[in-house]
Parts: sequence; C-alpha cells; structure tokens
Amino acid sequence: MSRAGTELAHLFRQLKAPAAARALPKLADRARAEQWSYEQFAAVLLKTETDSRDSHGGQARIAIASPVRHFVHTAQL
Repeated sequence: MSRAGTELAHLFRQLKAPAAARALPKLADRARAEQWSYEQFAAVLLKTETDSRDSHGGQARIAIASPVRHFVHTAQL
C-alpha cells in the first residue's frame, strides 16, 4: 500500500468510516475515469458512508431503544 493509502486507511479508522474506506478504491478509479470534480467525489464518498450508517445504525439504535421504551411505557412514575 502506498503512503497515501496508508494515511487514508488511518484517517478512515479515526473517523470510523468503514463503508467509505471500502468504497474508496473503486470510486477513485471511477472519478478519475469520468473526470469528477473534488466536490463530486467527496459527495459520493460521504454519501456511501451515510447510507451505510442509515441502513445499519438505525437498526442497532432501534434494538437498543426497545427495552428502554418498554420500561418507560410500563413504569408507574
């Protein structure tokens, strides 16, 4: 892996952005081939990460919240 690749891998770990890290190689190739602007490339890469978080994170938050919601609704305060 190149020095830039190593640095990017580190930064993606710091940001906790695994979907963007996985998408980077193919998106970078596509961006070069289609001559995307930096802004377009960044937007697509970030959208990949947010879409992944929306599809996976929401399910985890719902699972965690269910027992709390049940307790709040059944507790006699």
